[in-house]
Amino acid sequence: MQNVSAKAFVAEGVGSAWLVLSGSGTAVLAAGFPVLGVGFLGIAVAWGVGLLTAGYGLGRHALAGFMPTIAVGMWCAGALSFRQCAVGIVAQVLGSVLGAGVLWLIVSQIPSFDVHQGFAGNGYEALSPGGFSLASVALTECVMAFFLVVVVMSGHPAHRNILVAGGVVVVAMLTVTVDNAMVSSARSVAVALFAGGEWLHQQWLFQLAPCIGAVAGGVCVRLLRLLPP
Repeated sequence: MQNVSAKAFVAEGVGSAWLVLSGSGTAVLAAGFPVLGVGFLGIAVAWGVGLLTAGYGLGRHALAGFMPTIAVGMWCAGALSFRQCAVGIVAQVLGSVLGAGVLWLIVSQIPSFDVHQGFAGNGYEALSPGGFSLASVALTECVMAFFLVVVVMSGHPAHRNILVAGGVVVVAMLTVTVDNAMVSSARSVAVALFAGGEWLHQQWLFQLAPCIGAVAGGVCVRLLRLLPP
C-alpha cells in the first residue's frame, strides 16, 4: 500500500517524540544526577522501554518503526514502499525535534545547564564520550544498524516490538561510550539542532553511517528469505 494515512503520520511522529523524551531525557535529566543517577544501563533501558511502549501503544497505527534505521531497513527488505519509508522518516524527524524541544524547555529553566555542551548529542573525536575516532564511530554506527535491522526484520512480526526494544537496549549499551548511544539519525539531528556548533557539523556522519548499515541489513534480510529452509 503506497499511501500513508494522516493517522500513521501522527502516530509515527508522536512515538518518535516519546522515544527522544524517554532516551535523551533520561540521559540529560537522570544519568548523572548528583550522588545517585541511573548511569549507562539506565539510559539503555530507557531507550528500550521507550521504544517498547511506543510500539505497543502506537504501533498499530504507525508503520516505520519510529527510527529511520528501521524504516530504511524495512524498505530495503521489501516491507515498506519508498513513499512509506520517506514519509515515515519525515514524521520521525519532526516528532524527534518536538521531543527534543520539550526537553530543552525543561532544562532551560536550570541556570547552570548549557545546552551547547552536548544535550546528549552524538559525536566523534573530541565529542565522543570515550574519545573514539571518526572511523571507529562510523564503523560502530554501520555495524549496529546492520545487526539491528537483521535481528528485527528476521523475526516473527508478532514479536517485532520486543525484538526492536531488546535490540535497542543492547545497541545503546554498546555505543554509549563510543558516540553517546544509538543508531537513530532522527534523534541525533533533533538534539544537535539545539546543541548547535560542532554537534551539528558532525551530523553528516550520524545521517550517513546508520543509513548504510540499514541498507545492508535490509538486503541481507532479503537474501536470507531466498535461502532454502
